[in-house]
Amino acid sequence: MNKIALRSYFLLAVATGLLNCHQQAIDFPHPASQVAGVYKADRYVSRAGETAYYPIQGKTMTLTLSPVSQDSVRVDLEASPNGAYAPDGNRSLERVLVSQEIDATLAGKQPVNCIGYRIDLGFPEPGSTNGEYLRLRCGTGGAIDYYFTTPDQVPVIVQFVKI
Repeated sequence: MNKIALRSYFLLAVATGLLNCHQQAIDFPHPASQVAGVYKADRYVSRAGETAYYPIQGKTMTLTLSPVSQDSVRVDLEASPNGAYAPDGNRSLERVLVSQEIDATLAGKQPVNCIGYRIDLGFPEPGSTNGEYLRLRCGTGGAIDYYFTTPDQVPVIVQFVKI
């Protein structure tokens, strides 16, 4: 076989192999369905290390995430003003994007990657440059963390559990 015929045969074999190659696609779950539900406030953690469990001073918060599309949710946060333990009242957003994140964590000494979710709420507290957001991380049993700045300008995290 001459070089031209051999090269043509090789290119035909490669093209045929590429056309018959079926790489498995990864089907990620729809983000909105993964975070949808009703949650109640469970734990308060300030960046200064203070921890408390709800209800605090007889008050708590409820978070409702309702799907409006495959990747967006309606957010309703029922929160009575409670000093540093809650934002300054209820929050509602009609349509907010749910972003998927690869969450790298350690299980013992083994690195584990899984899918986490983040919802940027987009409304900073008055005088704050930090926007509020929700985050569902791996290994939390489905708990959602709510990051916000209190009326006293203290950054805190409230962990919500699904009810």
